[in-house]
Amino acid sequence: MKTYHFKDAIIMHKKKKIAVENDRREKVGYIQAVEMDGCEKRSSFSFTSHEYSVKMGIQKRKVKNLLAPTYVIRTVDEQFTLKDNFGKNLLYFSVTGDINGTRITIEENWDGNIDVKSNGDLPGIIILRDFALQTEIQVAKDIDERSLYFAIVVLMYFMYKRYREESDFIEELLFD
Repeated sequence: MKTYHFKDAIIMHKKKKIAVENDRREKVGYIQAVEMDGCEKRSSFSFTSHEYSVKMGIQKRKVKNLLAPTYVIRTVDEQFTLKDNFGKNLLYFSVTGDINGTRITIEENWDGNIDVKSNGDLPGIIILRDFALQTEIQVAKDIDERSLYFAIVVLMYFMYKRYREESDFIEELLFD
């Protein structure tokens, strides 16, 4: 597995760029808050690497999909969607979808990290360090930094953060 890391920001805004670095401290790309048509404000981000850019955001919700968000992924040429697994998402972060014929599953594991699976294989892990404000990403050696898959692994961390914020809010409403 190849290791990458980035420093998290408590508050992301459009002017802030977060560098993603490999284990040799070389910058391989940047994460930035963006606006996406049809997506919620403060819930869209882009990853740009070597002039390749991928955006991901949470689609604006209606009553029908209030508890199970849809995640929109856009490149210059394509658009994909991933969705929360309703039921599982009430207990832990769980997202699935198809991208170019490949089944993608992103789920919180028992260690508190995020497993990113492709057709059942585990080519990516997001390692969470809540208090260090440092996030580590591990991907299989054959995953290119300029690929859609790499961008999804990086950006899914920010979708997880939104999920945690909403879960914490709901938990406070129910149990306080």
